[in-house]
Amino acid sequence: MAAALLPHLPANHISNPMPDERLREVLPFLRPRSAEPTLFTQTVFYLLWIGLAVLVSLYVLRHVRLRQRRRQEFIGRALSAGLTDVDTDLLMRIAAKRRLKNPERLLSSAAVFERQTGPWASALARKHRHHRNLDRLANIRATLGYNEVSVDRALISTRQINQGQALMVWLDEVGESEGEFRPWLALHCDEARLTLAPMLREDASVESFRPGDEINVRFWREGDTEYRFHATIRERDTPGRSLDVAHVLRMERVQQRDYYRIHMNTPVLLYAIAPEPEIAEEEEAATLLREVEAELAEADPEDGAGPEEAQNDGEDLDALLCAATQVHGRVVNLSAGGIAVICDPGEQPPEQSGLWIVDPAHEGDFPLGGLRCDLLEASHRAGTTTLKMRFRELPSSVERKIVRGIYEHQVHGTAGDVHTRPGLPAETAASTPEPNRAEPNGK
Repeated sequence: MAAALLPHLPANHISNPMPDERLREVLPFLRPRSAEPTLFTQTVFYLLWIGLAVLVSLYVLRHVRLRQRRRQEFIGRALSAGLTDVDTDLLMRIAAKRRLKNPERLLSSAAVFERQTGPWASALARKHRHHRNLDRLANIRATLGYNEVSVDRALISTRQINQGQALMVWLDEVGESEGEFRPWLALHCDEARLTLAPMLREDASVESFRPGDEINVRFWREGDTEYRFHATIRERDTPGRSLDVAHVLRMERVQQRDYYRIHMNTPVLLYAIAPEPEIAEEEEAATLLREVEAELAEADPEDGAGPEEAQNDGEDLDALLCAATQVHGRVVNLSAGGIAVICDPGEQPPEQSGLWIVDPAHEGDFPLGGLRCDLLEASHRAGTTTLKMRFRELPSSVERKIVRGIYEHQVHGTAGDVHTRPGLPAETAASTPEPNRAEPNGK
């Protein structure tokens, strides 16, 4: 019947497959067939994973053993330094919290100890001032000898300020130019706070200082240099005679050989001592022998300088001054390291490297009389000569007086406009000396 309905189609048309069926037979040859991995492929894959796991395990094991070894070394060094097991455990917890790679440096470097334990102690003190770990940290500091820093080491934080250190304090909101300078004293210093008290009886009341106020503090460390920092008042005791301030982790340190100096205009008389002429070797040996004998005599406590020797010293100084060249001028710049002097018109100072002495009869706000100086440089400009001089063997007592006088001049302006080194006026920049680049005491 189908053949009758479709007479025009060939008889075998119905039995032939459709084009889709023929295409399905060809598909396996057009794209690769997905198949299961071979045994070799599986073996390589498993070996790679096993090797990676072994490498990770070895790395973790090595890291654990290294930590254990460092822990044992740290414990051994801590115990040999005199620390207890509790103190050692506390330091190890601080090292872990601060993620220190070499915790042993806490036991060998005061600077590392201060930088790492300081933030931790400050955070703990804000939560609990009298926490027992703060006392333990103070004991660790004392045991390791970090509570006293030698003068050849810079201070890192206010925790290293010694008891009895004199400080100069201003209220931050008032400013240093308002005359609110007050000398204070460091009464006590622990891991939580720094306790300050006024030195002068008239400043015994500290009612103007309130908790939360910011203060500016400067102090001169004997044998080192000047430090400055800003601190926050935490508490004021009941009678109002002392303040507790929060510790500062970083203090600004005036670079060594860099002191505050002031611009001034004070007449001065200088004596230029001619350098001693060269002498023969025999005379030099005899002179050296006499100097050694003199030093031995001075070293004998029972053989002190009597009135006759003091009189002879005065006579020797008078003889030196009589034979010296007098130079009149004006001190235009002063610091704890030296002075700058502009010579009077018509003066012809000898540009020599010998000893220069300030007139012992010099009168002024600063104790310059009789100080000995070395000439660093003599410059000539616009018909004037400027001498840049450095103090030689400046006594520490005189140095303290000069530093304190400079502070007072900065605050009260009794000697006119006061300028620090970065802000000197342009007209005096050329005459600014470099004594502030020389340490006191001839260092």
